[in-house]
Amino acid sequence: MFSLKINNEFGALSDVILGVAYSFGGTPKIDECYDPKSRENVLNGTFPNEKNLIAELNSFLKILKKYNVNVIRPE
Repeated sequence: MFSLKINNEFGALSDVILGVAYSFGGTPKIDECYDPKSRENVLNGTFPNEKNLIAELNSFLKILKKYNVNVIRPE
C-alpha cells in the first residue's frame, strides 16, 4: 500500500500509476459521447484507436523509466 507524500507540485516524480489501453472500448457512437471533444473527434474520424493509444502509453513509459520513475501498471 502506498501513502502519498507530496511536498510541492514541482518535485521529482518517484512513483506513477500508468494505465493501459487494452480493451478501452473503441470508438463510441455519436450519442454515446460524453463530452464535446470526444464528439468532435468521432465526427472528424480522429478518435484515437487502441493501437495508437498503446503506442503513446508505451512511449510515455520509456520516458518515465529514462528518468528512473517507478511505474506501476495494471495487469
